[in-house]
Amino acid sequence: MLTALFGTLIVNLADAVLPGREITLEIDAFCGKLIVVVPAGAHMIDEGGALFAKRAVYGREDPDDADGPVIRLVGDARFSKVAVYRGHYDPWDQAARVVGQ
Repeated sequence: MLTALFGTLIVNLADAVLPGREITLEIDAFCGKLIVVVPAGAHMIDEGGALFAKRAVYGREDPDDADGPVIRLVGDARFSKVAVYRGHYDPWDQAARVVGQ
């Protein structure tokens, strides 16, 4: 479970060796910001809820990469922001901050 309560949590899975072709990330965000970086070829499925919150997936899905992992995002975000970036996220990059807001 990934939990962000009154703060920011950044989880970088871009270069991680995943335990299977499909994984499920359970989140709980309350008054916080949760940033998840996934591999560039990942197929994202966002099944969670949002109450006064923003949930977004940034980066284009490559249709040629059919072998990419499937990452399922479940759980709730309340008064929070949940952002998923494909491939690369640099918190100091000005363009990423503009896109991520």
